[in-house]
Amino acid sequence: MNLISDIKKKITRFRLLYKKAILNKKKKNRPLDRLSAAEIGVTDWTKIFYSLLIGMVCGLIGVLFKYSVNLLARVSYLGSLGDESAFLSLPDWSILVFLPLAALLAARIVYRYAPDASGTGSAAYIAAFHHKNAVIRPSVPIVKFFASTLNLGFGASGGFEGPIVLMGAGAGSWIAGKIKKIRNDAHIYMVTGVAAGIGAVFLAPLGGALTAIEMLYREDYETRALVPSLLASVTGYFVASIFDPSGFAVKNLVYAFNGICEIPSYILFTFLCSASGWLFVKAFDNIREFCSRSSLPSYLFPFFGAVVTALIALRFPIVLGPRLSVLVDVIESHPGVIIVAMFIIAKMAATTLFIAPGGSGGIFGPALIIGGLLGIAFSRFLTWSGFPLPVPDPQSMMLVGMAAFFAAISKAPFGSVIMVCEIGGTFALLPPLLIVCLTTIVMTKNFTIYKSQVDNRFKSPAHSRRLIEEALSGTSAGAPKDHGQS
Repeated sequence: MNLISDIKKKITRFRLLYKKAILNKKKKNRPLDRLSAAEIGVTDWTKIFYSLLIGMVCGLIGVLFKYSVNLLARVSYLGSLGDESAFLSLPDWSILVFLPLAALLAARIVYRYAPDASGTGSAAYIAAFHHKNAVIRPSVPIVKFFASTLNLGFGASGGFEGPIVLMGAGAGSWIAGKIKKIRNDAHIYMVTGVAAGIGAVFLAPLGGALTAIEMLYREDYETRALVPSLLASVTGYFVASIFDPSGFAVKNLVYAFNGICEIPSYILFTFLCSASGWLFVKAFDNIREFCSRSSLPSYLFPFFGAVVTALIALRFPIVLGPRLSVLVDVIESHPGVIIVAMFIIAKMAATTLFIAPGGSGGIFGPALIIGGLLGIAFSRFLTWSGFPLPVPDPQSMMLVGMAAFFAAISKAPFGSVIMVCEIGGTFALLPPLLIVCLTTIVMTKNFTIYKSQVDNRFKSPAHSRRLIEEALSGTSAGAPKDHGQS
């Protein structure tokens, strides 16, 4: 009996020791578990609710912005291009009057009420995330809306992406600032607003989320915002698809990847995209630096850029507005390589001369057009030169060029790839897209169009501020209290 009693006591003691060890292990690892959950973007019901709310708000903003630009374009310049959707048929020379006046008015409003709304808008979002504690003054996105609508609606060479990025970031920041429960997560909801805006305007739910978390860094991603961004982007997409289910004209083309035999052509194309991206960023930086050193009022430079754009448009109407449909026109009209090269130079000149000095508009749309034209020209050049290996068709090379050129100047390869797949309505070209974009990123790692980008999260002042606050307060890096400060 004593032996049995001793065995029972030892078993009981062993069980108690085992339970104590398990509890100690859970207690010890709890901060690490919480940190891991935060880093991969796991959310609670509060974050899910507010992500959906921001998605709806930014989706409606995107719909209103896109509709306003398209409506103004039908009144102003589309009639002179023979577009059947235009309300008025205006003479060609009218662009010389309307575009510069619209640019002057927009620039005057921007520099008078919200200078942060000048330029692309994406740079202001990145700077606010890293250096301004995710705070954007409410006047900035409002001014950005009106200024960009004027510019793009009258034909300026810009795009939707930059303005909707700043509007979405401003909406997410404002909502987070007004609600005490999520105030500490302002950085996450700023990114969430950007994802929703992009997803709504471009009807690209996955690409919108990836671009929003990727464009903040040269070599990193804001992974904590991934799940909220996906929820918001999908919500924004559904809101926008109610009003504009058709999407973009490039979905009507047929794309094909005929196997590994086409890869050499795509590898050669990588060099052209990298060189063109370097040239574009270099010209953009030089013009921006020249304007910043000039003694003339800042609002005059977008006006001068609009005058040059209007003069170029008289010969090359392809430079007008954020119209991806021009790529379909080039595919169907079969112009020669020299003509397409002239289109590329014209679009680059019109974009840099207007956006770099502070004209309000995005860079994504022009980058897609330039990259698409590069692809068309390169495919036709290889065919003309008798390249010994199979050459991809112009529309397939066009789609790859759209993603590769934007990846080269923005350092957002995966967002670019998925966005272009969603805009084109196909994932058939995913292998060459990944090869060309990732190779381009390696070749162009030393420059970017967004000077406010940082290399990674360790170099972000937003993350550094969180770590310092946690160290001073004696809490661990995974404590829930400071999840939103990075």
